[in-house]
Amino acid sequence: MEGAPVTAATGTLGPVVAKLGALLGSEYKLPRRTRKDIKFIRSKLKPVHSILWVAWGEEILDAESKGLKKEALDLADDMHDAIDDFILTLKGSRSRSKRLMVQTKMKASPFQDLRARVDDVSVRCRNKWKSAQPISSLFSSKKNTNPRKSPPHRAPFVRKDASELIGLGKWRDELIRYLVAEQQEESTMVCPELKMASIVGTAGVGKTTLARLVYEEIESKFQSRAFVSVTPTPNMKEVLTSILKQVGAQPPAGTQARTEEGLIHAISNFLEDKRYLVIIDGIWHRGKWDIINKSLPRNRLGSRIIMTTRIHSLPGDDFKNSRLCIRMDPEWSFQERRWFYGPDEEDVAARMKPDMVGQGFDRDHPIVRMCGGVPLALLCMFSAMRMVREQQQVGVHVKACVVQDMIKKQVKQSGIQNTPGFEPLVESLQLDYTDLPPIC
Repeated sequence: MEGAPVTAATGTLGPVVAKLGALLGSEYKLPRRTRKDIKFIRSKLKPVHSILWVAWGEEILDAESKGLKKEALDLADDMHDAIDDFILTLKGSRSRSKRLMVQTKMKASPFQDLRARVDDVSVRCRNKWKSAQPISSLFSSKKNTNPRKSPPHRAPFVRKDASELIGLGKWRDELIRYLVAEQQEESTMVCPELKMASIVGTAGVGKTTLARLVYEEIESKFQSRAFVSVTPTPNMKEVLTSILKQVGAQPPAGTQARTEEGLIHAISNFLEDKRYLVIIDGIWHRGKWDIINKSLPRNRLGSRIIMTTRIHSLPGDDFKNSRLCIRMDPEWSFQERRWFYGPDEEDVAARMKPDMVGQGFDRDHPIVRMCGGVPLALLCMFSAMRMVREQQQVGVHVKACVVQDMIKKQVKQSGIQNTPGFEPLVESLQLDYTDLPPIC
């Protein structure tokens, strides 16, 4: 979890746990009570991070869950501020040849008042999401030897206002207009038509984020709804069961409950007379989509279907003219020699540049070009830059372009997979690699 970015799923919990871990390192000389509180708080927040990750990827949260999630994220923000305030009180000292940061001004632990609050939120999160199994951290250096147990691969790299951060606003509005704004016109017809939209793009461009933004905006307009994520090698009975539960259908009885056909019929029969919204996130293979597609009836009641996929050839002619396709891949401008992203063809690196990278950021730097205009890659780069800055001595100011040079050097020497900060991008790209056909 070291170097985890701020995410829509877990807020600042990742960076908070990373900073708490850093405070336990050999660079800091802290009193026993302070170290004890840091260890306690870190041990409680790590499972909360995992729980929120699983809950965000697999569930549509009810009001109570949303409230608890907000409380956990607010707690993380307060912890983040408390850690930063505490670090500012530390004084530099030398022990032999090593520079240490020493707690001198206060005798008591600065985190003592937060212990009870952290413990309370941790307990309630565990009780609320008892089914959320512990997961390997997305940012762990240990390899996951059991891929079937890995967490759902989503887009955990966006901040709270995703549409503002990476320019998704126009795409979101276009999808909403296509999916629901025309329903007033359709309401004059006897049978409003079923419509489908596709969101297509490579790893890290924000497909899931865009689908989530649209879903949260229009879900209340439908009688039944589901947001279901699919892995490259899905268990289709689990996928169909998830659709079944989310739309509110009763599971089939007897042996039918254990077959794909039984689940397909149960979903189709339930949705036959309902206006539904179903989003299938992460379709990898046409055959898997065909199975899901069988369960979604063409009931002409104004229902809507959205799929996201990395496979550009996958969206077919299932709905003939009732189909909108949003293609999100960045485009390279030979004239301006940089990547542009979104319907407004924005320089996404300039748009996303956070304050934490400091002055002197070079948007034409090779490490920026390497990111290919992909929002996830750029966010990982900014995360890596922030990590480098946090490791610098207090009072030492280095221009952002120098930090970019340092990261470029590390990527060349060690590879992107061994460069702290780029772990989310590596995991996302790994999915593409493992899905390649075998070489004969």
